[in-house]
Amino acid sequence: MKRVALRDICFSVIALAAFGMVYYLTAAGGNYGSRKVIGGCVIGVLLLIILPWLRSVLYSERKPGRTVLLRRGIGGVIWAATPPLLFIITQAGVYSQKAVHMKLRYVVYGLIMGYLVLGILTCLCKRADAAGIIFILAALLLLLIDYYVTEFRGTPFSLMDLTGAGTALNVMGSYRLTLSVRMAVLVNFGLWLAECTWYFQTLHLMSGKRGILVRVGAGAGLCLLMFLFIQKCAYTQKYTTGMQFNQARNYAKHGYWFIMAVETSYLKVEEPEGYSPEKVLEKTRTLLEEMDHASGTDRTVDGSGAPENIIVIMNESLADLEGIGDTGTREEILPFLHSLSENTVKGKCYVHVYGGGTADSEYEMLTGSSKEFLPLDVVAYTTYTHDPEYGLASTLKQYGYRTAALHPMTASNWNREKTYKKMQFDRFYSSSDWPWETQRIRDYVSDRSLYESVCDLCSEKEPGEKLFAFCVTMQNHGGYAQDTWSNGFEPEIQLSFNKEYPKAKAYLTLARESDRAFEWLIRQFEDSSERTMIVMFGDHLPKLETGYYRKVFGGVISKLTAEETMERYQTPYVIWTNYERESGQMDISANYLGSLILKEAGLPGSAYNRLGLEIMQTLPVIGPGYVYDAQGNFYSMEELPEEYHSVLEDYRYFQYNLVFDRKHLIPEAFEAYK
Repeated sequence: MKRVALRDICFSVIALAAFGMVYYLTAAGGNYGSRKVIGGCVIGVLLLIILPWLRSVLYSERKPGRTVLLRRGIGGVIWAATPPLLFIITQAGVYSQKAVHMKLRYVVYGLIMGYLVLGILTCLCKRADAAGIIFILAALLLLLIDYYVTEFRGTPFSLMDLTGAGTALNVMGSYRLTLSVRMAVLVNFGLWLAECTWYFQTLHLMSGKRGILVRVGAGAGLCLLMFLFIQKCAYTQKYTTGMQFNQARNYAKHGYWFIMAVETSYLKVEEPEGYSPEKVLEKTRTLLEEMDHASGTDRTVDGSGAPENIIVIMNESLADLEGIGDTGTREEILPFLHSLSENTVKGKCYVHVYGGGTADSEYEMLTGSSKEFLPLDVVAYTTYTHDPEYGLASTLKQYGYRTAALHPMTASNWNREKTYKKMQFDRFYSSSDWPWETQRIRDYVSDRSLYESVCDLCSEKEPGEKLFAFCVTMQNHGGYAQDTWSNGFEPEIQLSFNKEYPKAKAYLTLARESDRAFEWLIRQFEDSSERTMIVMFGDHLPKLETGYYRKVFGGVISKLTAEETMERYQTPYVIWTNYERESGQMDISANYLGSLILKEAGLPGSAYNRLGLEIMQTLPVIGPGYVYDAQGNFYSMEELPEEYHSVLEDYRYFQYNLVFDRKHLIPEAFEAYK
């Protein structure tokens, strides 16, 4: 009896702390007096008093036979009710817009997954109360993770986000952890269910050797059923990246548990139909013959026309919102970028991420591979890089460039420290060994300060030395809430809308500062005696107020068409040189940018680069589940005309050989043409 009382006391302390945290996080978001939240927390505290008393009444030992039946009945009801109740709580949490009608089969799929998980946990724990508590807390934790990822990044959580968890923890200090009233109410419901499970669930499986054998057998059988069920769902649903147009709505229509389960089947990449290393080799030889013919030489390149300095900047969260819709600003945000025309190629750069996921845009640009042919939401930097990792850095290194990467943050973010070594960067300058003085805007090193470091790096070169510098900025990183405005930062941009959008004002001020810093950098090299190419592109749009984006996009994001939604995935890019060359404007996706840089620099690159440039002529944009063709027509991958399937076939084969079939790698396909 004392042991039971002690367990109850420990549980009560933990439960009180949980309800207190719910109220604290909700109050931190400005909802101090929400009756729903206060009432929910008070009910939770009262249940800690009432439920033990009610248990003692119901489970009285005066009538043993009746008590046993009652315990089993109540325990069975709680066990059976837990998955449906958690399913409702989860679905209400992952999609906060107007309700979307979910087909009955997806409800059934989700409930089957819930019962399979709870059944496996029960076999492992033996006690149904422990299994139920673990299941409830895991479901609530998953719901909260999705909530915060969506708040910070603007897109929902997926299993592959776990590969970048370390980076997320490193930048969490820039965000405020708060809870909306809606989410607080849902968490309180979940905690109530945990309380009922703790006090009234008394079912447990058999003990002893026989019991262990039964539990192991049942658990193994349930695991097998889950595996087969997930595989069946994956194939019948034909779940593809084309469903990413609005992932939150996708969760609402098909069920969060179902989609998360199906994602696990995509951790392994299937070989493309018709693929073979021999086909990659055959196509490589054809491309090299074309390059021989184009060069007019016996497969040699002297690089005499190539720039001595190639500076590539991936600018954190830089977006040209003015090119999308009404920003509500009284002044131009990117006037210098818009004014560049001489010796300049520029346009829209379509990426695969929105609000976060910097490493995805970086991976596409540096490797020439497309995120479209990788598992859903995988972070390639942390999962699929090899040594050597062929791409822009290794190619320029083969052409005699010294290669350097600069990022004034933690080297381990997105696994960059290891990945850059595989990419053949000679040196990586990070916050741990930054040799230059820095100035900060908010808590991040400013763009201007980073560019000054690049200029110092160029001035320190040996005579005749060629340099490739790849820079990742941090100045514009989210969050943008007022409590992050440190070091004297105050937004100078004002909005004409009736409602205040402090995050948008802060971000637009930062973007304006980025434009000024970029102008300063260009001025440093305008009259330089060294031929210099400077490239800049944005990695993704920032996560700002939903209401502000409604103004910019002209409607509720969840109600935009697939093509309209793709505007969330475009950023600006510019390729400028301080020497004369043909200017132009073209929209591309990030996977082509590295190949385009080599082309504009007068360097042939690899057969893989050549293939990318050929495909770019037909399909200049490959986005998350869609393409734009050269005529500007939009197609989802499910509706792609047959003629474009054949265009992408070789691309899939090359990327599969490079990323997944290293045992049969065709090196000449990815090495620099010489």
